[in-house]
Amino acid sequence: MPAFRAEMAAWIRDGRISQRHTVVEGIERVPEVMFGLLRPGTATVGKAIVRIPEAS
Repeated sequence: MPAFRAEMAAWIRDGRISQRHTVVEGIERVPEVMFGLLRPGTATVGKAIVRIPEAS
């Protein structure tokens, strides 16, 4: 496992391995993103990140 972690870390740093994810803006889009994770053929890919603006 230590050898695997070292090799994988190098691949991530070099850009040979990357993560795919979907980012949307606004709490009101949470249901859309959740359903997108469950339905095949939707635009949601990998993990879903919902950005919520900071309160002023």
